Amino acid sequence: MDGLAGQALTVGGPWALIALAVVMMLRGDIVPRRSLDDALRNVERWEAAHSRSEEGRHEALRQNAEMLEAVHATNHVLAALPLPSGREVNHAPVDHVPTAPQG
Repeated sequence: MDGLAGQALTVGGPWALIALAVVMMLRGDIVPRRSLDDALRNVERWEAAHSRSEEGRHEALRQNAEMLEAVHATNHVLAALPLPSGREVNHAPVDHVPTAPQG
């Protein structure tokens, strides 16, 4: 036997080994299997929630890009219409439309 457990067993006997196990449990080096399984299930739930959240975020970005394209086209149409008095309006250019990131 080597390491700390081997030294505890040879120097202090079985009580030292039990004390070592208790210390390791208190420090969190040893955890019950049920606690580990619960933590792993919790991680899986959070990963699934994150995946659904990212899918929704990408869908919202795609929809925003589509709406911006429609607004851009509508703005061009409205800017091309003459005013009732026959005057023209000097509009700021609207050539740049932000798009959703690809990915």
